[in-house]
Amino acid sequence: MLFKVPRILGAAILLNAVTADGTYRSRPDLSPPTLNITLDCEGRCSNGYLFVAPFTGYHDPVDHGPLQAAPYILTDTGDLVWSGFSYFSIWAGNFQAARWKGKDVLLSFEGAHNSLHGHGHGHHTFLDQHYQNIRELRAGNHMISDKHEFIVINETSALFQIYHPLQRNLRRYGGTSKQTWIVDA
Repeated sequence: MLFKVPRILGAAILLNAVTADGTYRSRPDLSPPTLNITLDCEGRCSNGYLFVAPFTGYHDPVDHGPLQAAPYILTDTGDLVWSGFSYFSIWAGNFQAARWKGKDVLLSFEGAHNSLHGHGHGHHTFLDQHYQNIRELRAGNHMISDKHEFIVINETSALFQIYHPLQRNLRRYGGTSKQTWIVDA
């Protein structure tokens, strides 16, 4: 048994060196996306932060998309400022900064992503300056919040899109008897 311990320990050390890039010593579990900025905006861009929430558009994400799909704040040169990995569950999108009742907040859609049909089901989450969840907004009347549109108005209200499927006869548009659903959003 003593003979196997050094081999296992050596393999564990080697595996750690191979899988981690050592960039984030305080969070070695992070694997944020790497930006490849190839266009110069020639003075048309302002300096600041980029708010992104990359994800794969494929139904089977095994070989596609980021290793850790999550919201991220990056500098305009691509350096990581903040990772939302583990702050939001399942799937996050439409990540942005806003003001809510006089305070700076981060907003993101949080829920399930349906890549086959192009919509999501979930709710909108607000994080405060300490990255604590302070509010979740959901659609009323048994409707489903969609991932695409969300805006805070006058720091006190929010407007977002709902996913509302309706059944219609689509034959005059080339649909078949099995193609009867549209989305009224």
